[in-house]
Amino acid sequence: VGAVNVGFGTAVVTWVDDAGAAYDDGKPEAGRHLRFDVGQLTPPLPRPRVDLLLAMPRPQILKWLIPVCTQLGVSRIVVTSSTLVPKSYWQSRKKSGLTQTALFENILSGMQQGADCRLPEIEFQPNMRAYLGGKIDEDYPAGFARVFCDLGDFPSLVDAIDTTTTTVVNSGDGGAAGAKRA
Repeated sequence: VGAVNVGFGTAVVTWVDDAGAAYDDGKPEAGRHLRFDVGQLTPPLPRPRVDLLLAMPRPQILKWLIPVCTQLGVSRIVVTSSTLVPKSYWQSRKKSGLTQTALFENILSGMQQGADCRLPEIEFQPNMRAYLGGKIDEDYPAGFARVFCDLGDFPSLVDAIDTTTTTVVNSGDGGAAGAKRA
């Protein structure tokens, strides 16, 4: 079992009656209720120190990406716009079922698949230029590795990144990489 943002461990679920007598026949009957005994919880293992800055994909793709990023241990996902992201993607999030509840369910699914009990942060920043122009410096000040996925003659990630710092990876439609190099 896992307790969100606390830890994971084992639990025993048994049917008990009002007097506290346990039944292991697995049958729900009148006067019985479930008792959930949780053992010692182990704190979660350290996550890879990677956050993701993502240009808004189609809402259906975002629904698929959220649990995958959660499984991989991404701590924070910042979804932004860019010049190539249709404005309709931002308006269709709720229409396509990408509500807060649906996002939370997708995150929980990823947490279960990845055996992680920590919720990642998800932030929506509809104005990428404003985000890159100021807020990114607040979120990721000097000392953070900022990696923009761009084709070109650049050093490999292994050579470029200090593994003791948090790494912010930007991925998206290609319009973001040319906006500003950090």
